[in-house]
Amino acid sequence: MLLDKNESPYCDKYKKDLYIQRFIIGILGMLMPFLLYGFFNFTFLDSFSQYYYTRSAVFFIITVSTFSILLISYQGYEKTENEKVSDNRLTSIAGIMGLIVVLVPTKAISPLINPATVYALFGHSCNDIKLWIHNIAAIAFMSLVGGVSYFKFSKVDDKERNKKKNQIYKFFAIVIWVSVGFILICFIYYSVTQKSLVENYVFWGEFVAIEFFAFSWIKKSHILTLNRK
Repeated sequence: MLLDKNESPYCDKYKKDLYIQRFIIGILGMLMPFLLYGFFNFTFLDSFSQYYYTRSAVFFIITVSTFSILLISYQGYEKTENEKVSDNRLTSIAGIMGLIVVLVPTKAISPLINPATVYALFGHSCNDIKLWIHNIAAIAFMSLVGGVSYFKFSKVDDKERNKKKNQIYKFFAIVIWVSVGFILICFIYYSVTQKSLVENYVFWGEFVAIEFFAFSWIKKSHILTLNRK
């Protein structure tokens, strides 16, 4: 059941719970790239998903699973008459995509990966169907969280004094979508030329997307003004 701001669940306590949930989602997203990189001897791999096959796997699995579950459980604002999709529906779909990313891992391709770890959990090195399911889910996840920032976070306050302030969420979303586009362009270029336009392009595209995803959720948590809410 979605929260209705006109009913008791939208009292201060429940608002604070919502803000804290947003903050946790943002912090998890912000820390994940650094945990993956740091716990694998400060080594860059082709993408976040390649760390599934390294000692950083525990952070990849726990972090993505946790904020996917938080996204699925996130209630958000009640859908208005002018909206086709509620906050809850959008974040739930994003959360499901995140879980697919974990449960259907990418193909192990990095030469830095220990071959002995390839078949850990659901790992594989040659299943192209799993690879495409994983990639589509990852792109859908990033695109959907961009949609949350652009269409949901920017709309809450319609007062004139808040309209300019809320444009920052649209900026965050655009950066996320541009990052996804950057990954796709580099992928197409590599497919045609067998040359990388940018080294570790998936990693860097994901890094920018996940950090701006985190900025959006942390800012929307109002954590710095929580005691005044």
